Amino acid sequence: MIRTVKQNEQARQEYRLLSTFEMDAMDKGAYRKAMETAKLMKLKNFDIALIKEITGLSESEIEKL
Repeated sequence: MIRTVKQNEQARQEYRLLSTFEMDAMDKGAYRKAMETAKLMKLKNFDIALIKEITGLSESEIEKL
């Protein structure tokens, strides 16, 4: 019984760790996509305020593009 509980706890910890890595990867991917979108919008002379609104990026992030 104790062995089963320990195995279940270990499985839960491993799942949490994997979930954290997956969420981090998705966040990084979403950020990259927002940066790509902002870059294209900036090249097309969209207003910075509109780029901020659509991408969720800060003005300083957009200006660096």
